[in-house]
Amino acid sequence: MNSIVKLLSLVLFISLLAACNSSVTSYVSRFHVLPKPQGETVEIIPLDKELSSSIEFSIYANMVGEELGKFGYKPAVKSEKADLIVELDYGIESKERAEYNPFYFGLGFYGSNFYGSLGTRYYYNSFYPYSHHSPFYSPWRHSSSFFYGGFQNDIIISRVFNRQLIMNITENNAEAKRLYEGKVRSRGNSAKLSRIMPYMIKAIFSGFPGISGEGERISIELEKRD
Repeated sequence: MNSIVKLLSLVLFISLLAACNSSVTSYVSRFHVLPKPQGETVEIIPLDKELSSSIEFSIYANMVGEELGKFGYKPAVKSEKADLIVELDYGIESKERAEYNPFYFGLGFYGSNFYGSLGTRYYYNSFYPYSHHSPFYSPWRHSSSFFYGGFQNDIIISRVFNRQLIMNITENNAEAKRLYEGKVRSRGNSAKLSRIMPYMIKAIFSGFPGISGEGERISIELEKRD
């Protein structure tokens, strides 16, 4: 009985989390002295030179190039020197996160006493091993019963992923003056950077180039998939 109730409460909690994750929220910061575009040509390169031959990088670079084109910039012809150099860098790291589940109701047998349990139970979600940590305490009991039950505070410890995108724009001349520095951070339960990156790119180009020195929180609805 206890396992069934716990499973149902976990399913309900995960469903609520899924409902809240229908969009990608990004935190964008930028500093720039970028003049109004006048048809300058751009070349997009990786900040990490080892990514020069990366297929993944080329996909993201094409996305950024399309967004820059909406603001009047043009891709440089290979035989010509670009006016501006656009540097891109990206990455992802994971950390553990604790989520509070207020919908758990615990039931079970405990000797000959009926316990109303108020406590905290820690466990990993379905993707990770269970780790029980249950400091129960009993505000009331009934001596003629053979089970305990009551509401508990449940904390689900899951994995959260921090995603980041960096974009710099520099003049392509001897002075190499930096014109734009932008950074996008996004946090969520998806480790698929290729799935989230299009939304992070849209976020950094939302109101581009933006107000220098100010951060902005941008949420973009996820596209529905068949």
